[in-house]
Amino acid sequence: VFPWNPVSALYSILRHPHVGRDQLVAFQNARVRRLADHAYRHVPYYRELFERHGVKPQDIQTVEDLRIIPITSRDELQALPAEHIVARGVNPQDLIWRDTSGASGKPLRIRRTWGEERLHGALRLRALRMLGLRLHDMHCYVEGHPNQQRQDHQFVQRILAVFRIARQVF
Repeated sequence: VFPWNPVSALYSILRHPHVGRDQLVAFQNARVRRLADHAYRHVPYYRELFERHGVKPQDIQTVEDLRIIPITSRDELQALPAEHIVARGVNPQDLIWRDTSGASGKPLRIRRTWGEERLHGALRLRALRMLGLRLHDMHCYVEGHPNQQRQDHQFVQRILAVFRIARQVF
């Protein structure tokens, strides 16, 4: 699992729209270095990709350095077993998954930990808030087929719904 601190992540989400460009670039570069190192050490696919192309994690120091990592096509990712693209020690069955719409052909499955799913939701809510959405405004998500995985990751949504905040109606 990618090491991250949820309190720090939430603080960064709330703070970053108000920091200067230099601070934002420094934050992004630090995160890119950390991510490249983590991917190399823990994700079999990325270790193989880096080694096949002679890339070492220390070669990735800035966002601009990401261009030295060869692009992976959607088809390549879809063909890989989950164990190759999920960090070692993480059971893919324990992750929350979402399928893309598949508009470009076959849907791509995105897998996240519970914390990453919460972080993604917080980023989405921040974007909606910046677009003018208020706490009790209603908004609609249009989805295709329902996700067939267990719903125990919906705990936070159920608590918010009790207070009539971010209710989901199906």
